[in-house]
Amino acid sequence: MTSESRIAWRLGFRLATRHRARSLLVCLAIALPVAVGVALAAVSVTAQISLPEAKAAAYGSAAGVITTTGDASTVLPPQQAAQQITPLLPPGSTTAFDTDVLGLRLTGTGGLEATVNGRIMDLSSPIIHGVYRVDTGTPANKPGTIMLSTALATALHVSGHDAQVDIDGHPWAVTALLSDRTDTNHRFFVLPPDAAFDAQGQAVLSGAKTLGAPRWFVTPPPATDMTALSGRLQEAGYSYSPNARAAALADPDVTADSTALLVSFGLLAEIILLVTAVFAVVVRTQRRHMGLLAAIGAPTRITSSFFRAHALCIAVAGSLLGLGLGQIAARLLVGPLARRAAQDWGPVDGAWSTDAILIAVTVGAAVVAAALPARKAVRTEPMQLLSTVVPLSAGNTIRVRKAATWCLAAAVAAAAMAMAASDGPALALAGALVFVCGITGTVLAATAVASRLHKVPHLRGSLPLRSATRSLMAFPARAAVSITALGVVVAVAATVLITVSSVSQKQKDEYQPAIPRDAALVLSPRPLTDAEAQSLANATKADNVSTGYRRAVTFDKGHNVAVLPLTDFEACIRDKGLLRYGTNDWHGCFNSSASHLPSPTVGIADTQAVQAIAGQLTPAQAEAYQQGGLAVALSPAGLNLTGPDPTVTLTAMAHGNGGFDLRTVGTLPLAAGARSGLGEYLALPKVMISPTAARALDMVPIGTTTYFVHFPAKPASAEQLRRALPVDAQAEATISIEQGPSIVHTLERLRVIVAVAAIATTLLIAAAMVSLWITDLRGEYQMIGAIGASACWQRRAAATLAALMIAAGAIAGLIWGITGMTAFLASVRTPMVMPYAWLAAVALGALVAGAAAGAAVAPRRARALRQM
Repeated sequence: MTSESRIAWRLGFRLATRHRARSLLVCLAIALPVAVGVALAAVSVTAQISLPEAKAAAYGSAAGVITTTGDASTVLPPQQAAQQITPLLPPGSTTAFDTDVLGLRLTGTGGLEATVNGRIMDLSSPIIHGVYRVDTGTPANKPGTIMLSTALATALHVSGHDAQVDIDGHPWAVTALLSDRTDTNHRFFVLPPDAAFDAQGQAVLSGAKTLGAPRWFVTPPPATDMTALSGRLQEAGYSYSPNARAAALADPDVTADSTALLVSFGLLAEIILLVTAVFAVVVRTQRRHMGLLAAIGAPTRITSSFFRAHALCIAVAGSLLGLGLGQIAARLLVGPLARRAAQDWGPVDGAWSTDAILIAVTVGAAVVAAALPARKAVRTEPMQLLSTVVPLSAGNTIRVRKAATWCLAAAVAAAAMAMAASDGPALALAGALVFVCGITGTVLAATAVASRLHKVPHLRGSLPLRSATRSLMAFPARAAVSITALGVVVAVAATVLITVSSVSQKQKDEYQPAIPRDAALVLSPRPLTDAEAQSLANATKADNVSTGYRRAVTFDKGHNVAVLPLTDFEACIRDKGLLRYGTNDWHGCFNSSASHLPSPTVGIADTQAVQAIAGQLTPAQAEAYQQGGLAVALSPAGLNLTGPDPTVTLTAMAHGNGGFDLRTVGTLPLAAGARSGLGEYLALPKVMISPTAARALDMVPIGTTTYFVHFPAKPASAEQLRRALPVDAQAEATISIEQGPSIVHTLERLRVIVAVAAIATTLLIAAAMVSLWITDLRGEYQMIGAIGASACWQRRAAATLAALMIAAGAIAGLIWGITGMTAFLASVRTPMVMPYAWLAAVALGALVAGAAAGAAVAPRRARALRQM
């Protein structure tokens, strides 16, 4: 580095540190947009992580799963089955054993017990990566070790991974606490495969109700002939399922991605415009320094380097501060948001690549923004630079009509492109261009009009308003950039608020409730007696409690397969061949179906339970149902109830070599329940049949007995229902009450955060800009004070200047923010919902905060130069 460069960098650093208050304002004004962008990117990326985990929860990192196809009597023990499968796989295949362990009794601290289901698998194998998340500890394969779910450890009062639990009287050391990727409240345990088959493991497993059929996660070499491999496995009694089925669950939400990109692009535009306006003012405030350097013969490159160094110091400091604030905000927000969304988002991913891009653009924009106005200033005569007072009419006129026309045309073209674009970066970029170009064009058009008013000898309005208008018109380029930056701030806030409101409303409109809002579902670990069910109803003031129902399954190739009613959705995916592996685009069938319930279930219940859930049946219907000659539809949507004799076809979605097959189990006459007009419910069976009908069609009930508790109005709380259950059933019971779409609650809270962030961002940006404007207009204030202006009047003038800039920016930002979101939401087929109250709060809050900041940074006492 040359001596001249060192001098320039030293001067730039001194300038940044000399005016500490102003530098801090500029740093904060740059840091807050960076912080918002970093936090948004980190939370968005972390939320998206849960989508690939849907695949990981089913298949881990494996290419597929091998399962048995024989019945229970022909399934080999796991060790023998492994010896049979290994020769069938090509060399280089990787496998990891996995099987279910059902109904073991675990005893924890203080004698607390729980009967839970678990798995035997090797969590240390890379192919299992992602199936579970290790919260604490390390998975181990040593004899006598076990891994517990965090939820089970809490229930057993096991505080850490160094504790011990007993299984049927045998002690096991806890080496790790785990969480299920898709359900953090699920209770389970994991036995390492090597430890499960020693003497202690065999003794423990002998107490299990059933040892599930084994399966293997497997990844063959890339060049494997999968058709031939599937054939060999099928002949040996095994089925290979590729991970294409689970991959459909992991498809990212491109609409959410597009929205996040739209906001990020808006923040980038805001930062670029902001630093351009800030450093244009910085250059003007350093005119005397530039004149002195030029007067003593300093070359122009020193002056240019001086401003680049200053810009670099401020931009780097602000960017690093914003990075830290954003990462802290993301870590504070992601936990509550994930809990409200009822999803396990896991630890925060920093989104470091996005952060690096954001900071690089910020720093680069700051340096360029400082260099552009400095380039013109260094060409000015030194005597003009040394002038104490900058003339109000400094000849800073610009040709803005063509620029305004081109910007407005670009905004219209971007809106058309957004409406025609598909989800993704192109849509986000088009949406951001709409309000950036639109706001810029609007401000430039207003600047062209203001340039004419500048020549008017007398402006109408109050004296502070006329003074603020004159100050803005004196520097049209800087005013245009400042107002545009403020407009983009408001547009970004409006974009997020409208998006949140629209997505929230769409979720409400498309939400399928799990159960009716005036009911609850109780999954009891054992059947309740009539007296216990009546006690439950009395204790919770329920209208009635069903006698319990269970889900219907049928036996197919050694597996229990759920029984489904053939709705219009199932018929559509069957007729279009969408049941094959790798063909999972069911959205068309889902949207066109009358019943938006993919794969609804069939329940088995007696007549009393059906009438408690579906409503009273006629005597003839009740008798036909009890004798197995009638099925009852809890919801008729999607079923064939037309004609004099409506029927329902019951099917089973069984595994095949290349996908699934809908096998017909039987057909029954169908009647609609009295409560069937209430709508679709995900947690309730769509069709109910009696035990007699189930036996006739070779169906069996499985799972925990479910009780439907109906209330006259609002249901009792889950805790009240739990306390009303028998003591021995309270710990293991699962109680469900309809809460509504969790994402709506998340977005409702996010709107408050967005509104506060928008107001805070505008406050800091306005404070920084107004401070620099007043510093640049010190000469005006001195002359005004010399003729007797009071400090109160000066604060009014400064507040008016701030309010005028913010009002112009807010109006332009709201207009083009709404325009951009109209095009954006039309492209993603989401009706737009206008949060009028929140938008008004953002605009008014920004106006009040900016005016208050302008008054605060104005001189506190009149400093008149009486001697002038």
